[in-house]
Amino acid sequence: MRQRIIAALSMLSVVFGVVVLAASPAAAAEVNYAVDADWPGDGDYKDCYSSYVNPPAQVNACFEPDGDTFWVNDTSANGYGVGVKWTDTENGRSGYCYHNLGYAAAWGICPKDFQEDNQIGWTLIWDGPSGWQEARLWITTPA
Repeated sequence: MRQRIIAALSMLSVVFGVVVLAASPAAAAEVNYAVDADWPGDGDYKDCYSSYVNPPAQVNACFEPDGDTFWVNDTSANGYGVGVKWTDTENGRSGYCYHNLGYAAAWGICPKDFQEDNQIGWTLIWDGPSGWQEARLWITTPA
């Protein structure tokens, strides 16, 4: 009887182990922190899909498809971070580009590498006294 119990428990542990190994975890969102960068040119946004949220957010951002780069600008010296929340709508890949460089740094970039011709949806996010907020907009642009 004891050997049957041991055999049954052994079989259950093998089955449990197979189930655990076969289960695929949900894809985690990518997190990037913008690095300081100078905006190329004289404020020309022609090659960039951009958006801006007025106060309280005060964040300006842009997605440059030629190079798959998110540009994020903290436009308020309030001590809070800003950023972009993005999703590759073709494959579910998603993530964040946080700009915590401060107002004085102006523009920061998060270079990405998206598959060509995929659609990238993104929106602006910002931190504040009540925590992280996001804009009520969603921009979808080609990568």
